[in-house]
Amino acid sequence: MSIAPKTRLSTGAFTAEEFVISAGCVPLKPLPRGKRVYYASFDTLNSLIDAERTGPRLPDEYAVIYIRKRRNGDKVLAKGRKDVGEAIQEAAVRETFEETGYKTTVIELPTPSLAPGTQSTIMNQESIGITLKIDGISRKDKVFVQKFVFWWVSEVDCDESGNPVQRAEGTQLEYENYDVEEMSFESCLAHDGLTFAEDRRMVDLARTLLLRRHELAQVA
Repeated sequence: MSIAPKTRLSTGAFTAEEFVISAGCVPLKPLPRGKRVYYASFDTLNSLIDAERTGPRLPDEYAVIYIRKRRNGDKVLAKGRKDVGEAIQEAAVRETFEETGYKTTVIELPTPSLAPGTQSTIMNQESIGITLKIDGISRKDKVFVQKFVFWWVSEVDCDESGNPVQRAEGTQLEYENYDVEEMSFESCLAHDGLTFAEDRRMVDLARTLLLRRHELAQVA
């Protein structure tokens, strides 16, 4: 039996007070076809998107939305703990809205999930991955616990004209002090892009799945 690349396998058990479940999205904002687009946060000019391009969007037709923490300048994807009784995917969408102000919807991708049935459907809305973090804020006694963060890819909702809806103001909680910014996939993955390797890996995975989605549409 082989082990998947970059995977560290282990066994063990956690009680309910020894772990926390979080969720987040790689939120994508559709860019207008046939126009050049500035990424304001990096002041760089995106390449012209072909106005005649049809079918599923490619990575260069999206801006990746992220948050910059004013306290330390970290650039991260939106995520947070799920509420009691809340589905994990719902938590990912809710946290994305609360931290960025954008209403988004999880999109179908050819995610190679191991969930039964996904091998026959190809396109699905399963989580694209999980990252592991150490959490030191969930317990009142500040004891560190294991955090499991589930990730999806979501797209900013559009209005009847097909334009992304405007970002809502005032959605962040009192203790959240974030600037909401956007940049290209390439900028996210650069040395001065997203701060943490785990976030960069999820963005890179989202890019790969978007390319695969486009390939499948061409042969359909």
